[in-house]
Amino acid sequence: MGKNSYECVDEKIDSNNSEMDDDNDGSGDARDSNVKVGHAARSIGTLDDGTTAFMQWLESMNKQYEPNYSMDIPVILRKFIKDKLTILYDKNLESEIDVEIIEGVPICRYCNLDDCLHVGFTISLEQMCEDRGSNQELSVDEIVNN
Repeated sequence: MGKNSYECVDEKIDSNNSEMDDDNDGSGDARDSNVKVGHAARSIGTLDDGTTAFMQWLESMNKQYEPNYSMDIPVILRKFIKDKLTILYDKNLESEIDVEIIEGVPICRYCNLDDCLHVGFTISLEQMCEDRGSNQELSVDEIVNN
């Protein structure tokens, strides 16, 4: 799943590398692989981006007249099980995203990161529902009317 986002980034980097001189000795290979991961992580978003996406989603849910699928909302909550699993739909990636909580740490299964937008969204959601029991599935109504 997360491979697609890296492929897209790799294509951009490969096209830049093709413009480089052919006499490159490969000494920058380790640096280049770090650049690929860095670009992929930025394209997926940061924890702060996730907090912002959560606030946008929450605000839209609090407005009866604005539907959940508004164009302004990049991430939509599909399912939430406290301290266990969050399933999101990322409209920019056009993918369903699973964020698992493993030993208290949220890990995005799409990005394979613990600090992407999806994790930021999940952390905000977990904090909002901190008074609920672990492994309890909560509906959107239960979350919004918390």
